[in-house]
Amino acid sequence: MKKFRIMTTVFFMQTLCIPGALALVSDFVLPGDSTVTVTVESTVTELTPGGEYLYSYQIRDIDSFISLLAIPFSTPLSNAAEIFEFACDGSAPFYWGIIENPAVAAHAFFGPSCLTGGSSPVLTFKSVYASGPVQGYVNDAQRGALYGTLLAPVPEPATFSLISIGMCMIFRRKKSKRLKTIKCADTILTEGGVR
Repeated sequence: MKKFRIMTTVFFMQTLCIPGALALVSDFVLPGDSTVTVTVESTVTELTPGGEYLYSYQIRDIDSFISLLAIPFSTPLSNAAEIFEFACDGSAPFYWGIIENPAVAAHAFFGPSCLTGGSSPVLTFKSVYASGPVQGYVNDAQRGALYGTLLAPVPEPATFSLISIGMCMIFRRKKSKRLKTIKCADTILTEGGVR
């Protein structure tokens, strides 16, 4: 079995002049061939303190036919219709929207007319979740998927903690119920003289 090492070069990750804005410019590479690359810029701007974030994406340095930009979410985001507002500046892609509900990713499907001057249009959406780095990919119709790092909505650690506590409580309750049922059945059998 062949192992591929995914190489990603991050040029910069810095706070911009806009308050609450963060940008990540990353090379997306073909596994096993680091010479095949495109650059993807992802930017996050805090619109309201601790409330809403604007996410922007653009593919740059395109030298061949790019058919898809996929932005996965680290965990499914519920109530997607409320969380997302999609827009596309310039020549719109065939499709720009969320995948599944709860949302597991945002996808943009491009046609050749959408990728003018070696760059894609700027794709934007809004989310109530702050950003974190995730592995996304760009699909090159001729060469396959190129992988790299993007900024995407990530539920805060408190959400993960609540989910974990909830799962533990459900498991404990089910286990407790099961033990009571066994104890009750054991008592009935003992009183009935079967034991």
